[in-house]
Amino acid sequence: MLQTTGDAITVAASYVSIDLKGFELAGAQIPSSTSYGIRAVGQTDITIRSGTLQGFYTAVSLEGSVGASRNHLVENLRVHYALYSGLRVSGQTSIVRSNEILGLGGTTAQGSTPTITGIAVFGNRN
Repeated sequence: MLQTTGDAITVAASYVSIDLKGFELAGAQIPSSTSYGIRAVGQTDITIRSGTLQGFYTAVSLEGSVGASRNHLVENLRVHYALYSGLRVSGQTSIVRSNEILGLGGTTAQGSTPTITGIAVFGNRN
């Protein structure tokens, strides 16, 4: 298990595959934290699979405008105790499948009544 108080992995390129091979990334699970387990902004063709992420503000976030973020695959992940959001995937033709989300909530970074999300997928299907 790898534990961090900041973002664990930042993906700064397209066409990246991260296979956790059953290992776990763990955040500090501090209510005021805004750390991400795995985050990519404006990238394409990101694959994340086969592991556990726990204790992050958001476990996985693949984000960006339509066209800038697309063709992602997120599968076979276990997300435990995400403070705000389990999986957030933005972009056309992305696939999110066979994931387990448990024990969400607890953030204080979004005020007193945050909207907690297990899985959120945004973008046009083409």
